[in-house]
Amino acid sequence: MVRTSLNYALKTLQNGLTFSTRLTAALNQGDDERVGYMHLFEPRDLALLNDWLDETGEIYVDLDRPHRGALDNSVYIVQDLAVLKAIISHELSPEICISIFRRKQYPIRGLAGEALLTTALHDIPDHQWFSIISPGTDVVTPFKVIGWGDCHGELRDAFNQHHGKTIYVGQNPFDYVDDRQFFDRPDEVWVARSYQQSSQGIAKNCVRYPPFDDGEGHYRVPIVRW
Repeated sequence: MVRTSLNYALKTLQNGLTFSTRLTAALNQGDDERVGYMHLFEPRDLALLNDWLDETGEIYVDLDRPHRGALDNSVYIVQDLAVLKAIISHELSPEICISIFRRKQYPIRGLAGEALLTTALHDIPDHQWFSIISPGTDVVTPFKVIGWGDCHGELRDAFNQHHGKTIYVGQNPFDYVDDRQFFDRPDEVWVARSYQQSSQGIAKNCVRYPPFDDGEGHYRVPIVRW
């Protein structure tokens, strides 16, 4: 019998599962194709994302739930395809837009304090939009947006407000580029959309990946693990 999200959440709370156990349970649940959006990830997509992870050690994932009348998205910084699988397999929104970025986002990282503030003031020009996010309790919990602004004064205020906390500072990639433009940049952003109330149905911007086409066997491990 397929476990529902509610049953899984209750079991997690009752048994006090460790994170490693939670992740294993999430992966097992994802084996049922009726749960989440794992079906959007074809072998060539996994090969592409595997190579991006090898490049920088992480990928930035924006999971947006459109057509809810307000901004409803979650962001993650993922270092392993197993974690991505756990996140995707638990998503139950009827419609989804997933954007995965190749380049490292929010690169100014550490404890909020004078040293990190100096770096942020140097790297972020005055009167340019910035955002601050903080990590969740574990790698499958989304980051929280805890600060934003468009000038150095607001940047200093945000650092003071969150002094001593672990923060990631940078720009929300959607602040400067429309998401429709990301769809046209498959070398930098992997995009998949799944809509119920649209003639589009499923739309993806990755239609082929030459390294996978030329050497499928090289990617056997990440594909089998998925």
